[in-house]
Amino acid sequence: MAKGSKIWNADNLPADSAFKFQVTDAADILKEASENFVHHQAEAWRQVRRWADDQMEIVEVQEGGSPNGPGASLALTEHLRTELPKLLRRYAITSLLDVACGDLNWMRHVDLSMIANYFGWDIDEELIIRAQTRAAEMVGHPHTWFEVRNVAETSFPNVDCILARHILIHFPNDYITAILDRIRDGHATYLLASNFPDATNDFVYDPTRYAWMGYMERPVNLELPPFNLKPAVAAITEQSGPAGVLTENHELALYRLHA
Repeated sequence: MAKGSKIWNADNLPADSAFKFQVTDAADILKEASENFVHHQAEAWRQVRRWADDQMEIVEVQEGGSPNGPGASLALTEHLRTELPKLLRRYAITSLLDVACGDLNWMRHVDLSMIANYFGWDIDEELIIRAQTRAAEMVGHPHTWFEVRNVAETSFPNVDCILARHILIHFPNDYITAILDRIRDGHATYLLASNFPDATNDFVYDPTRYAWMGYMERPVNLELPPFNLKPAVAAITEQSGPAGVLTENHELALYRLHA
């Protein structure tokens, strides 16, 4: 980048941070972001995790927390950890693919005794390594498989349910549509995903608003255009977070994918 390039939305990062988003021409950066979003997003999540680790010098960024953010903390999953086993049992879900498993910070405390097979995907290899080391702590001791996968670029296996908590909120509309299409093309019975009932989906990704190229967050209503999922068959109300999109009304909603 040229000297004197403008730093966008990075006031909360150290002055010498290598993670700041620097541009000289907003039009060029918008084009670059659109053409290479998946690559930039993968790198952004690695940078976010490194920043969290470096700031605290430990994995947890708060008590019971995780570099995956406050939504993955024990505090903000207390209600979810109680209600999720009930939902899984009610709908006879025995195999689960978690497409944003992260470091398994909260999921290892959920009673998964009804789950025979648990698959965890994450875009950050370091978080997958951490999840693998914590797998033995999972309540119920399901069989586990962990892989480094980018949900935007992969097909989905045959499982009872795909868990997509706090992941689709980090994609523009066209990427979400493509992901949902591939999920529907698979053989999963259910999608269990974060849904924001008050959202309008009127969102355009502007990378100059964020400190990391490829990072974004926004509320997503999966039941409105352009996604148009049929109404959820069940939902767990999520606890409100301290900032950002998690302050808005949201739920973990269960969608039946096939009639």
